Amino acid sequence: MPECSIVRDESEAEYVVLASESDPWRGFLLHYYITVYDKQGKLVFATDKNHGKSASEAACRFINAQK
Repeated sequence: MPECSIVRDESEAEYVVLASESDPWRGFLLHYYITVYDKQGKLVFATDKNHGKSASEAACRFINAQK
């Protein structure tokens, strides 16, 4: 499995990952959103899941498949 590291300087990153969750008062179920952008700012992956773990696993599978 490829190693992953988190960097604060966006210019050094291979991907930018944005994660958020829906407002729990707006609906019955929470939704967890993860969006991945490449170095050029192009959206390369997005997911919307009802469980945070499922959303993060999907994003990790995508990133690992790129190596």
